[in-house]
Amino acid sequence: SASAIPFSVKDLNPTVESSSPVFEAHIKRDMETAGVERSTSTSDLPPQAGEKRFEVTDDEPSYLRDFLRPRLLPAVQKSCTEFVPWFQAACGVIPPSKAKIESKDGSKVEDEIKERWQDKTAPWSARAYNAVFSLLFHLGSMLGSEIMYITFFPFVFWNIDLALARRLVYMWCISMYLGQGLKDHLKLPRPFHCTPRVQPLEGVYLAEYGFPSTHIMAIMGQAFLIVIYTWREDYAGKDEYPLGFAILIACFFTVLTGASRLYMGVHCLPDLIGGFIMTIFILSTFLSFDNYLDKWMLESPSAAYVPTLFLVLLLLVYPRPRHFIVTYGDTAMIAGVGNGVALSSYLVAMLEYPRIPLNWLQVPLGWWLVYAFSRAIVGFVIMVAIRQIMKTLCITALLKILPASTDPPSRRYSVIVPTKFITYTFVSFSTIALCPIVFNWLSICAASLDMHMLTLQ
Repeated sequence: SASAIPFSVKDLNPTVESSSPVFEAHIKRDMETAGVERSTSTSDLPPQAGEKRFEVTDDEPSYLRDFLRPRLLPAVQKSCTEFVPWFQAACGVIPPSKAKIESKDGSKVEDEIKERWQDKTAPWSARAYNAVFSLLFHLGSMLGSEIMYITFFPFVFWNIDLALARRLVYMWCISMYLGQGLKDHLKLPRPFHCTPRVQPLEGVYLAEYGFPSTHIMAIMGQAFLIVIYTWREDYAGKDEYPLGFAILIACFFTVLTGASRLYMGVHCLPDLIGGFIMTIFILSTFLSFDNYLDKWMLESPSAAYVPTLFLVLLLLVYPRPRHFIVTYGDTAMIAGVGNGVALSSYLVAMLEYPRIPLNWLQVPLGWWLVYAFSRAIVGFVIMVAIRQIMKTLCITALLKILPASTDPPSRRYSVIVPTKFITYTFVSFSTIALCPIVFNWLSICAASLDMHMLTLQ
């Protein structure tokens, strides 16, 4: 059964089209998908004219929250109710009150037209205009999605640079834990919580809070970390490395990700600015100790158990709300990835594995692509199999150990958090420790490519 997410809203202007059948049906469907209910309790805070007022009702005393929320909430509310609807409309997103439903009885929301390119009655120029933004911003949103990390991190481990991949994972874990934790601590709204004029194009985020944008934190941090690391490690020589161009590329991906979150209706400008500021602080701090951290992870005997204990402790003190919310489980998944990478990296260093990444700077691009994508296909099959096996085993074991509950397993912290942490520990561990062994058996390891290049000379 769905649990009520503590959003108290009150529509004080009856002229606002918050009760349109399309909007109500759309919100009801997506909230049922996300497993939450919309609260109808009122707020004593003065709302902006014609908009809904957001309030959290289950807070416990917190100096940080009491200091930051009153200063952030007005800016968040203003951006959610003014800038985000304007940005969506300018890019061709159709507001819920004007969305069309292609059905006879007007109740089938599955065929709802949310973007102008889907509207066959619109002029072709308007459809083409919106199609460009839609494609660009949907791709931008995918950059921060789970499927992106599941594919990107292993690809870097297997085919480019182990040290870079480790730093990307460590930076990602730090950024996401701090971002997700602050998000669940401050409990600030997303745009569609504040006004019915915003069209949410990603229904899963109806069950999450808004500030800061962890998409911005993840993509900006990784993009600039790649630039700084490859320049610092002299990939192409400091006199030849195109540092200015690389920084422009990193800025492009950062701006694209931020704009995509506005287009999707899931973030406002203060969310993006908050993520930007936090990333600058986290990245600058991380770069001051990343070499020491990586050396300790590879050489210290305590690296075999300290990361696990530390990450479990962080999950125990995570500021989880009393009602179920998906970000706690997502944070457990992220912690599991970091744990698996730390443990497997230590094991690989101790056992002195042969070189894992391909020598991509010194082999022809065509051969590198053949080997890289062959390894990717094999590796992803192994990862998916391990994920499914460990997920099934963990849920089965926990349901036998824990007391019975009327809540489904997917909505119990005591089930979903340890399951994700253990599952993704094994998945990421296999990425570095197991997959290279399989690559060697299949003759798609780095040594095989080097030998192949020698035979061609």
